[in-house]
Amino acid sequence: MKRLNTLLAAIAIAFPVASNAAVSILFDADGAGGAFAPVSVTTFDWKPGSALAVGGNGVQTGDSTKLLYQANLGTVDDAGGNTVVAPGLFGTPRFTAVAGFWETAAISGTSASFTFDAVKSGVGVSADNFFYIYANGAAISDNLNGTGFVGAGAPILSAYVSTVNSSNFEYSVDPITGALVPVQTLDQFGSDNWGGTQTAVGSGATDLVLIIQSVNANYFPNLLSGSTISLGMTNTSQVDPFQQVDPSKNFSTNGTVGANYAANVGPVNGFDTGLGKDFIFQADANLSFEVQNVPEPGSIALIGAALLAAGAASRRRRG
Repeated sequence: MKRLNTLLAAIAIAFPVASNAAVSILFDADGAGGAFAPVSVTTFDWKPGSALAVGGNGVQTGDSTKLLYQANLGTVDDAGGNTVVAPGLFGTPRFTAVAGFWETAAISGTSASFTFDAVKSGVGVSADNFFYIYANGAAISDNLNGTGFVGAGAPILSAYVSTVNSSNFEYSVDPITGALVPVQTLDQFGSDNWGGTQTAVGSGATDLVLIIQSVNANYFPNLLSGSTISLGMTNTSQVDPFQQVDPSKNFSTNGTVGANYAANVGPVNGFDTGLGKDFIFQADANLSFEVQNVPEPGSIALIGAALLAAGAASRRRRG
């Protein structure tokens, strides 16, 4: 038995069990183009963008909606919070993100919470469950019209949602009277480009876990498929009205065809102004990376062979 325990301990040291830990990764901003060397980064800080719950205006408990998201990359930061890549500056390309997945609502008073709809979303990258990062060169995407977020080439990273740790939105109320805060103009970024569309006032947060399915090694030299991403829209970063960016009028429904869905928002965003209307909100997200220490298939085979040998040795001793 002592020999068996020693062997098992050696196997555990050589092949650690799966675990998740936030890490720094290497990122090459020009895709191994030569002008910029890979740098160690921990966070992709996305600029405020738009998120749309398709058919989400007036949802009831148990209803499912497809959430669509798109944004431009703001900065890429290291473990100390220092900006090491500023897309669009010094010749670095611009980057965009698009995402989509299904959620199921639970309504309680002026609050709404959402859970991941695994059945409708499915497992793996698909038109119902996707997260893509695109490198768009010098092109600037248009937040208002929702164009340019899907790049002309293949995405440099593709992933799918595996877990929604939390997702919520709460309408703002007067702390004294308890009445809902009166509606405001939806687009308060610069001039009103939404023709007087109004919105309920509120805020929320979302925390997602995504599994990477493929990466372009020219941009991510040491990031492997199967690693996890944490995408957090936190610190009241899901908000209405829009004050830091124009609300997008068009979205990508599958992450590969750009601006193929026109946002169908009613005259008052966030209130039930007719079933089938969409709910739009400003979304500000950060992305961090984790690594799963999962043995390769060949290593798993070696573990199995070692265990079989240990079992045979144990049987011979008993015999």
